[in-house]
Amino acid sequence: MGHALFEAVCCVAFDINGTLIDGRYRGWDEVFREVLGLRRRENAPPLRWNEVQTGRLSFEETVALTYVVEHPETLRDEAFKVYMAGLKLRKGCTELLEALQEKYELVVCSDTSGVTKVIANAFGLEKYFSKSFYSIDIGWMKSDREFWIAFLSSFPKRRPEEFVMVGDNPRCDVHWPNVFGMGTIQIETTEMFLYRTLEVLDEYDRPDVYVRNLGEISKILLR
Repeated sequence: MGHALFEAVCCVAFDINGTLIDGRYRGWDEVFREVLGLRRRENAPPLRWNEVQTGRLSFEETVALTYVVEHPETLRDEAFKVYMAGLKLRKGCTELLEALQEKYELVVCSDTSGVTKVIANAFGLEKYFSKSFYSIDIGWMKSDREFWIAFLSSFPKRRPEEFVMVGDNPRCDVHWPNVFGMGTIQIETTEMFLYRTLEVLDEYDRPDVYVRNLGEISKILLR
């Protein structure tokens, strides 16, 4: 049976990394320093990753502020290849999306430097989603109120309760959807340590439902 909380839902929004994609996620500093062998600049600032993810600085510009980059023309592709090397579709991902697609409109909501677009394409996920909302295009992160204003404004004929957000991070995927009246499902992840996924900063960080795998989502959203 479906979950009574989600009876009005017409659209399911999915995070991708840590939610639909599993495996070992490398930190970007590890990618640049340990794998690509870039030398950190003396007294260099930390990577300004938020500015990449919101489209304010390019990937190449940001990395060059912190590391010595000799071949900027190939940096992005090489870094994305390394980042994706340990990733795989989460068990039951394709089956879940195919089943949900019969009943709901499916969309993507993701914070990304651009790599999630490449991941979605590489794993054949794009065909399941009617729209994609990426922070790099919207100019705000999912932890920002403005991201969700832009998201909901894209569906002027739908009410917040007609959406459910599925993700792994309480601050990014649960907080603002809860504030705006959307449904929320938080899934256990491999992207972050478990204690971070269960961290509760205030009442809006608590999801409507917490699940450990994609199979449990089928039981909640499919009758």
